[in-house]
Amino acid sequence: MPRPRKKVKRSRKAKDPALDLQDSTKSAISGTVQVCLGILFFLILRNQAGTAGNAVGGFITFFFGKYGMIFPLFLVASGVLHVIAPTKRMEITRTIGLLLCLLSFLGLMHIGADLDEIGARRDELAGAIGFLVSMPFLAFFSRAFGVVVLGATFLIGLIIAFEPDVR
Repeated sequence: MPRPRKKVKRSRKAKDPALDLQDSTKSAISGTVQVCLGILFFLILRNQAGTAGNAVGGFITFFFGKYGMIFPLFLVASGVLHVIAPTKRMEITRTIGLLLCLLSFLGLMHIGADLDEIGARRDELAGAIGFLVSMPFLAFFSRAFGVVVLGATFLIGLIIAFEPDVR
């Protein structure tokens, strides 16, 4: 009969106290980085970031179309909210709410185009994201149905993003 194996106790490495930051500090750092990225993307979209910035600007225009400025505003708003409400639950909740607002806004801006020109005018409208959000409504439902659903989604996103933390 084989002998039972001995359990070896391994010592866990202690965390370096110099890098052990409080959650509120991590949230403030995350918020600051998001605000900084929002400002940088704003400069990129204003063609004030050089050659590499122009390439990134083309990437942003592909996804967001003429509403590319929404992305830097989203980052700045998210960053400010991370600094204001540093709890982890609120960070995730507000990010989800702002993301719902962003997606539904882009869908609303894209849903006004005719089905024949929705893909060709992608950069003039709300980019690839707006196209992807609005396409199911235009293809399978009506434009009015899409406006109602996306409008309600936008309002729900606002309610989620700015829900007061009463806990």
